[in-house]
Amino acid sequence: MLRHPETTFLPAWLAAKRTTDLAALTHIAVTGQGLRIGTRRGCHTFLRRRFVDASGPEDLAEALGQHLAASPEANDTFARMRRLDTLSQRTRCPITRGAAIVCVVVFGLQWWFQPALLYGGEFSAGLVKAGELWRLVTANLLHGSLGHMALNVLGLRFLGAFVERPLGAHATFLILVLSGFGAMVGSALAGYPSAVGASGMVFGLAGALLWLELGRSEELPVSLRLPRRLLVVLVLAETVLLSFIPMVAGAAHVGGLIAGYFAARVTASGALPATSAWLPRVNAPLAAIVVIAISAAGWWQFAAPEGLVLQRAERLLAIEDIHPIFLNNAAWELATRDAPQESELEAALRLATRAVAETSRQDATILDTLAEVHFVSGRAPEALATIDEAIALVPGETYYREQRRRFLGERAANDRPEGPAIVEP
Repeated sequence: MLRHPETTFLPAWLAAKRTTDLAALTHIAVTGQGLRIGTRRGCHTFLRRRFVDASGPEDLAEALGQHLAASPEANDTFARMRRLDTLSQRTRCPITRGAAIVCVVVFGLQWWFQPALLYGGEFSAGLVKAGELWRLVTANLLHGSLGHMALNVLGLRFLGAFVERPLGAHATFLILVLSGFGAMVGSALAGYPSAVGASGMVFGLAGALLWLELGRSEELPVSLRLPRRLLVVLVLAETVLLSFIPMVAGAAHVGGLIAGYFAARVTASGALPATSAWLPRVNAPLAAIVVIAISAAGWWQFAAPEGLVLQRAERLLAIEDIHPIFLNNAAWELATRDAPQESELEAALRLATRAVAETSRQDATILDTLAEVHFVSGRAPEALATIDEAIALVPGETYYREQRRRFLGERAANDRPEGPAIVEP
């Protein structure tokens, strides 16, 4: 045990209260701001301005080094500290930086192809069960708004620096993949009709960081550590508080957090960083899956041949617990295709009719879709009757009145007004 009262370069409050168990020290680092000391139970920062002398951090680091040199474990201790010094100098985080870039690029594609790309890639447990497995991946890269995307990109970059540098690129890639999958599992278990966003991967990084701090603190440079109590409180508080905010998928955060924690535990076998031989072999296939999944989401929306489109409509109709919004959106996509076939319009009618029935004819947007299907199919009286129901529900919305003018022939048939067509649950 090293007591500090006799070290006069320390301020009185620090000298009187602080003691350090030498056996618990893991890393010591002097920075411009002061001295950082890592132990197996946490990390501590001593600000330079708190010392009596400006050289206080250097003097304390030297004193600690002298005491450590006299201990029986001196060789192992200094070897570990040299290894951690080297590890702390790593600056490259290609995986989390790449994930952040992908999120930004995909958000730009969302804006360009809105709203079809969002609809084609968001998570839905019913659609995944119907065979659209790519949604397990693409939902993690799509976002509901610019602010939503920006927050998750910042989270990936900030937490990524604390996780990827000690664990390495291969393990971090798997953590992101598994935490993204865990987020979608959490969404399914919670019964969310839809989910998008990289926050599951962000919480996966937080879970990995928790495991590193609680399970491998002696192998972490002090520069890559946050105060343990603060870290635990922040992660738990954010997880709990966000669960009570409307439109925030709290279960996805919990799923990502748990998956990230155990993914870090599994991938980091032995001393850090993890270099298991099987990791490089699986990363390439997983990267290929990501590319294929994103491509599939767009392909379904823009290039799927008629037969496959109709097969998908039948699969949707066969799902008992699917959210009516997905039925509505599929009907809209079929009805507004270039020169839709009669079979496609028949499928759109079945989809739209069921969506209207499941919402008890109380959703104006869904009624509008049914009206559109009737109009494109040449049933103008049915279209007028249905759009009148929508107008009665939302009398102040001009879009539905413009739709009525179009159905009456006061607007060109192909002059569809700007307005809500595809919506999110």
